[in-house]
Amino acid sequence: MSSASSRTVVQRAALVVVTALVAFHMFSTFLWSAPTSEINEKASPVTSRHMYPFFAQNWQIFAPDPQSVDLRVWVRATTKDEAGVETVTEWANLGDIFNEQVRHQVLPTRTWRIPVSMNRFYTTSYSSLEGQQQAVVHADHVTAEGTSGRQDLTKALLGTGMSVSAMDDYLLSEDSLYEFGTLAAMDLWPDAETVAIQMSTSTQGVVPFEQRLVPGIQRPEEQFTRLGWRDPSPVSPEARAGFSGVFGGWVS
Repeated sequence: MSSASSRTVVQRAALVVVTALVAFHMFSTFLWSAPTSEINEKASPVTSRHMYPFFAQNWQIFAPDPQSVDLRVWVRATTKDEAGVETVTEWANLGDIFNEQVRHQVLPTRTWRIPVSMNRFYTTSYSSLEGQQQAVVHADHVTAEGTSGRQDLTKALLGTGMSVSAMDDYLLSEDSLYEFGTLAAMDLWPDAETVAIQMSTSTQGVVPFEQRLVPGIQRPEEQFTRLGWRDPSPVSPEARAGFSGVFGGWVS
């Protein structure tokens, strides 16, 4: 067989493989993005592995039912300078900083989703708390002379009748939120020691599409869930470096 014929066979085989891959990707994307049906539910085990983490998308970016609420995560800190003077910072909206990695960027990152996902993760856990339990997490639990902030928090939660397993489930989300805030605080206020952290999540609805042209229409008020002060979370040097790599360079 001549070299020209060999190349023709290879080219045809490559064309078949590429065509099959493109067809599979297009069909997977169609099933993934389409409204829920029996077909895409059955195909989900395959399409999920293909779509995540690079190709995932959903119908919430399209009309007639686009994303209808902004989800935000806020942090402020008590810091101490070299003279030992403590200062409470202003609240910082972490979403604003991550959004700068998307705004006017030719090759935007997907890191803007981090505060949104963190808001959802924590809010889901918070919504399972009952009234007295919510009051506990809104209170301050910071280590002081002779007391441990963490032990104070767990003791107070168990004192509401909360089970150990339910408390552990909740603390997983709170610990994640406060670690996120601790890492951000280290980049936001790098010239001072972080003494304590306070976190907040918020939601704010958008103006409904059908009301967008109504004169004087205003967005709904932002709704906050303010948690209490906590000790800074312990973070490893690797976590610190990794977070700063995607966050610190965008802090103005």
